[in-house]
Amino acid sequence: MPGATAAEVRFILMSEGVPPGRIVTTAYGGSGPVSLIFSRTVARTAPCGDWNDNLARTGDNEPFPDFGCAHQQNIAAVVADPNDFVTPRAETPADAARRSQVFTDYRTPKDPSTPVNIQQDARISEVGQ
Repeated sequence: MPGATAAEVRFILMSEGVPPGRIVTTAYGGSGPVSLIFSRTVARTAPCGDWNDNLARTGDNEPFPDFGCAHQQNIAAVVADPNDFVTPRAETPADAARRSQVFTDYRTPKDPSTPVNIQQDARISEVGQ
């Protein structure tokens, strides 16, 4: 973006979906290109593979050093938005119609057994005869 001003860059960033509160402009002396600096949150864990302890010779009943490391690696790899670990998302509003139906079903007694249909045609295999 040669010749672009900070206002033009700000407009482009906002049109691409960057929230205005996340854009910080700072003036610096002199002329030159516009510098863009950005940060992002990444989910990353320490590498697995700490096998320093001999698990056969411990009586402490403590977990080994890498206990859960693979799970942490998998969660970090598949998380959609790592910012959810920092600040959880807001809840969506409850579905009042569905909640009302669930309470109605709960309060209405029902027979939990499967109904038997006498009209069904049951045949026995003739293989063993």
